[in-house]
Amino acid sequence: MSKEKLLTVKEVKDKLNVSESTIRKLVRESNIPFVRICSKILFKSTDIDYWLDMKGTRMIIAEDEVDYGVDHDGS
Repeated sequence: MSKEKLLTVKEVKDKLNVSESTIRKLVRESNIPFVRICSKILFKSTDIDYWLDMKGTRMIIAEDEVDYGVDHDGS
């Protein structure tokens, strides 16, 4: 029996190309599947893949929440 890969908030934010605050908001509102181990928020990789498949193009994130990896001043 293999162990399932658990992702951190940072790994999920990178995968979805959104900010960490967006991931935390999705968790807070129970809009994304997650597990809590002690105080850590983790995500099963297969759950996130399934969630993305189910959301498809219906997943809309405000433009200003997308993390393009640049500072807000354009640098």
